[in-house]
Amino acid sequence: MRACLVWILAGCLSVHAQVDVEWVTVGDAGNPPDKMGFGAVVYEFQIMKHEVTCGQYAAFLNAVAATDPLGLYISNMDGTPMPKGQDDIRTQQGCLMRTGEKGSYHYAVVPGHERKPIVHVDFLRALRFANWMHHGGGKGDTETGAYDIAKLGAMATRTPVATVWLPNENEWHKAAYHDPQHGGYWRFATRSDDVPESAKPDAKRVNAANFFWTKGLAVTQNAYHAGGVIYLTDVGSYPASPSYYGTLDQSGNVWEWTEGIIYETKRVIRGGGFASEANAMRASTRCNASPAKFYSETGFRLARAMPKGGGQ
Repeated sequence: MRACLVWILAGCLSVHAQVDVEWVTVGDAGNPPDKMGFGAVVYEFQIMKHEVTCGQYAAFLNAVAATDPLGLYISNMDGTPMPKGQDDIRTQQGCLMRTGEKGSYHYAVVPGHERKPIVHVDFLRALRFANWMHHGGGKGDTETGAYDIAKLGAMATRTPVATVWLPNENEWHKAAYHDPQHGGYWRFATRSDDVPESAKPDAKRVNAANFFWTKGLAVTQNAYHAGGVIYLTDVGSYPASPSYYGTLDQSGNVWEWTEGIIYETKRVIRGGGFASEANAMRASTRCNASPAKFYSETGFRLARAMPKGGGQ
């Protein structure tokens, strides 16, 4: 189970082979922390505008998981359409399809799910994706680079040579809630102190997110939650509700892994998901999970060093 600690206080670039990523710059280096002590970052960096998608993860799998000894794909990710009349026997609703035999596995995205965030990702799968990106994608190594997983496993920390990484808690927190024009930090990553609206995707709706609220689930607008169904929205479905730096969905849709360590071995996850209530999305909420755990509403996004010249 996830555990939470809550304090109540008043340019698109294809730099990595096979994966297109849109990055935003988090500037204002040297900003102070918030009242909880989070968000101070002394350097500029970039972070993914969106969560890692099913399409991006499928590209990763096709590059490195023809045999898949590391279990980068698991059955919970499977979304292969069921034969007519057998839809009710599925216990999970994934977004990927794996075909072929071990040694020649091929991965495809269920049509219509290309821009859904990848879920059922444990902490090590997120680190391995980061290592792959650090090496430029393609057939890049998943076990060393940004993180020395080969030596340290789930306790791996960012190496000095990392160029792409999982954001630490201060980086994630700053990208989500900091706003120098506001004079500090917002309560929600939608650039608001007011609770967002749990709404169906709407390109013009301000301060909206995919989470569980008074009317129930954002996608269905009712409280009924069918077993095994994952009520995700495409990344960027609320473009009028960005953070100050331009990230989307840091409030709601999926919880996101960070590098943060708590209780010696657990990792901090932030932001809330489609089945979370509003308190989970507050800047004052920190949740955590065992690195080996994975959930139907937990994904991730990556950060990276500023490109040479400071551009996109």
